[in-house]
Amino acid sequence: MIFRISLTLLMVCVAGCSPHKDAEALLDDYLKRLERVSGLEIAPVEPAERPAYPPRRLLLHSIEPPDIGWTELWGYRHCGLSELLGERNSVLGKHMQDSTHFVMDARIIERLRACLELIDDDEQKALTRSLLTIKISQLPYRFSNATVASTEMQTFWSYSAPPLQPDSAGISAALEALGVWASTGQMAESSTPELVVLESQNSVLRQRGGGRTVKALLMVREKLEAANTLLASAASSRRFCPYNHPTEELEWARNVMRKVFIGEVQPYIAQLNNSSLQLLEEFFELVEIQPTETQEALADFGQRLNQTQQDFVSATKKHVALWQEVFNSCHSSPRTQERTHD
Repeated sequence: MIFRISLTLLMVCVAGCSPHKDAEALLDDYLKRLERVSGLEIAPVEPAERPAYPPRRLLLHSIEPPDIGWTELWGYRHCGLSELLGERNSVLGKHMQDSTHFVMDARIIERLRACLELIDDDEQKALTRSLLTIKISQLPYRFSNATVASTEMQTFWSYSAPPLQPDSAGISAALEALGVWASTGQMAESSTPELVVLESQNSVLRQRGGGRTVKALLMVREKLEAANTLLASAASSRRFCPYNHPTEELEWARNVMRKVFIGEVQPYIAQLNNSSLQLLEEFFELVEIQPTETQEALADFGQRLNQTQQDFVSATKKHVALWQEVFNSCHSSPRTQERTHD
């Protein structure tokens, strides 16, 4: 199953955000200003359900290593494979992290290929080819256990950290980590991965970049939908221009829109939108190279991620349109009006 997302980009301002407010405080301040200038109250919005990453037990593959006797193992002593297989089958080897298991199996595949060129015994060669076939067939499942089924990925999509912040550097490190894992999976059979590189990527995933981004998308959507209800009411009731006469509050509303929404909120929305689109694209690319049953287990989560992104975009577009409606209802413009007198 192939995941694809709609790459609908928001055309919004990319100016810097205020470093003094966290994401939720930024939106709450904006809502309070809307309440003050309109004289209307913000109605609470029912929070959307968070996309839940599947439990690890539904994603983890049970993989049985091939049984090799001591006699067969001894036959590999001249090509360096016996030491590697001994390490793999030791007590410590059986309790390796999934990323270590994956790298170890990739190393074994590399060594088996080398042994084929050095072994003269036909029976040993046949065993080597059999082991190589088994290991190559198991490698995608080792990769799956080390990536989407890993404890690090569970942590990555956890919601226990605050939402992505306006003054943060975004999630560039997380995007790189997902990209490195995807590239590793595509080249694992032909190029042995470096464990130290993969472990450094896992440390990035433990920073919960996925959950922080989705949490921010949901928070912004909820706040904007509350603001949308207020703006829709103000436009339909012509709150800022009763009897076709614009009030002073209309100019105050224009200042809130220009200085707070365009100047502070929109830059954060632009950052979040770009980060989330890139995040989903990188994650879905990683999912696409998983075994079919793993893709199916992640299908519902992927659909919910897409829906969360789309709902965020819809709420933002609607908010911009409702500001226009507010000024249209008063036959005015969102642009600052020229004053003819003090």
